[in-house]
Amino acid sequence: METMLWKRDEASGLVLYREIGGEAGHVVIREGRLGEPGEIRRRPVAAGVAGPDAVEAEIDAASEEGFVEADEFGEELMQLAIPRDSQTGTGDDGAIERFADQLGLALEAGGIGSCQGLEIGDDLVILHCFVVDQGEAERVMEALLAESPFKDGAFIAEDDLDSRTDARN
Repeated sequence: METMLWKRDEASGLVLYREIGGEAGHVVIREGRLGEPGEIRRRPVAAGVAGPDAVEAEIDAASEEGFVEADEFGEELMQLAIPRDSQTGTGDDGAIERFADQLGLALEAGGIGSCQGLEIGDDLVILHCFVVDQGEAERVMEALLAESPFKDGAFIAEDDLDSRTDARN
């Protein structure tokens, strides 16, 4: 399991991220500026050291550099609401799920956050995403929506929603 950490660079004001995990005898580190794919480094785990211990040591080292987990950095819930309408084709749950997967991957690739599922109701589907920068997340969402069949009806919810409520009113 990967651990995502963030910090704000005091000199530039930029948000930096570092994702740390283990894979086949290596510690894998992906780091970069928020909204960018970042660079990946792989370091072999030293002989006699368990993989999880090597990953934990890397997380501790990142913490010493000022990186913190999402709850300390200020992760926020962001909800994207997509109306379900069979006449426009936006009622296709499979298409909505593919879009949700694409959005989740885009947010993760840029170190912005992740989508933790969707709630499907009769008239509305709500994607629940947790992000560390709402402006950057909105930029990603809007870019993906522009190329989707949901671009005309989808909206970023201002308040906490559930799929039983149509918040467009």
